[in-house]
Amino acid sequence: MTSAKHKPNPCITASAIAVIDLANELIQRAGLTSEELIELGPEFMAVYKQWQQQDSIQEQRLDEQLIKQLWQWAEKNSEQADLGLAIGSKVNPAAKGILANWLAQCESLADAFEVFSQHIHLLNPNELWQKENTEHGIKLSCQFLDADYPSIAIDRSLAAMMAWGSYYTGTVLRLQKLCLQRPKPSSQKSCEAYHRVFGSNIVFSQSENALYLDKSTFQQKIQSANPYLKTLIAKQAEQLSVSKTEHSWKQALQILLQGDLQEFCHIERACQKLQLSRSSLYRRLKEESCSFSELLEEERIRRLQQLSQSELSPSEISSLLGFSDITSYYRFKRKHSPKE
Repeated sequence: MTSAKHKPNPCITASAIAVIDLANELIQRAGLTSEELIELGPEFMAVYKQWQQQDSIQEQRLDEQLIKQLWQWAEKNSEQADLGLAIGSKVNPAAKGILANWLAQCESLADAFEVFSQHIHLLNPNELWQKENTEHGIKLSCQFLDADYPSIAIDRSLAAMMAWGSYYTGTVLRLQKLCLQRPKPSSQKSCEAYHRVFGSNIVFSQSENALYLDKSTFQQKIQSANPYLKTLIAKQAEQLSVSKTEHSWKQALQILLQGDLQEFCHIERACQKLQLSRSSLYRRLKEESCSFSELLEEERIRRLQQLSQSELSPSEISSLLGFSDITSYYRFKRKHSPKE
């Protein structure tokens, strides 16, 4: 299990209020112990104390690894198979961060999803949502770029999309179909929990996690929409993105590279995972003033510094860094190894 104290890439951060809210939910549902809460570290505990004192933490950030650690502990500790569904189905207006407040000012669910999917890094840059038009409606697919996130985290995200959509529109959203990568639960009680949240048409063991909706559902109006407040929050969110976080596609690629460098050093594999064409990825990274080759080199340098202290052979290190031949590895090492 990954330690919460391990920070492979400190610049990848998530919404502090999202981390705090998840921790509180897990404490209440026996998915997190008081000892584990302290293990999340002094930075987390400082923000947690601010929250307990009712200070505003809406614009604060914490290490994204904390969210993954919380979900991993939850999967280990809790006997509640539908824990992710239970947390995701609960709407807590007091836990709205800057992104949730932004969505509340959008005109429709379609408008809100556009904002949400393009600015998900404000919540958790490891989470990726995409929209696709189908013959009979709209498909909203969800995935975590880091494969170490357990399936209950996906359950939570899908359930939260339904719950907050219903909350914003004032109507209960209905699905055409739900596709899940996870296998069908073995217990009838767990199956019933999925049907309560998503309806009767659920297909397990699929290649993706996706909600299918009617186009009319997707166009429903949001009751609290306010164009003026939407503009104000958008400006504040932009400042927050520039000052405290990296942009989403850069972060998405960083997460892939640090998770499996051997796999995603190949740009076509990264594009497939991100569901982008090569030209689209190049363009989006250019908009964020970086490139695939630059991010790959940064991750290889970081990993080389770690592996140089190991007892692995040059051939093994070369493979772990994603080089196809040992000559390329030696050339890279001469360029980037610390000078004596």
